[in-house]
Amino acid sequence: MEHEQVAEGTYNVTCRVGAHPIELQRHHIKESMKDMSWLGDGEQYQAMMAFQGLCNLTRFERGDAKLSLTMENPCLPLMPVGMVQAMYELATGSDESTYWFERAPDRNLTVEIDIP
Repeated sequence: MEHEQVAEGTYNVTCRVGAHPIELQRHHIKESMKDMSWLGDGEQYQAMMAFQGLCNLTRFERGDAKLSLTMENPCLPLMPVGMVQAMYELATGSDESTYWFERAPDRNLTVEIDIP
């Protein structure tokens, strides 16, 4: 995905056809929030998820190269995965990461992000 600023607060966004929603969300968040200071604490993640209306963050565990969290009742389950991946990369200064996610029968979403 490519971003080109055409005016203050206005961007043209180009992405390849068939790109995965998680990857699109990851690129969007990294580009739009790259100038913000991310500490990577649970409160920031919870606030962003609530602000976007995506879910309720109920578990947050962060290590040096791994983030694991659980979200309650996500409305669009792929969007929070890409958002969390991007926010963790921004917080750690990493250019890439891998993700794993699972949606439980109770609709909770568990996500793990690993920095190689």
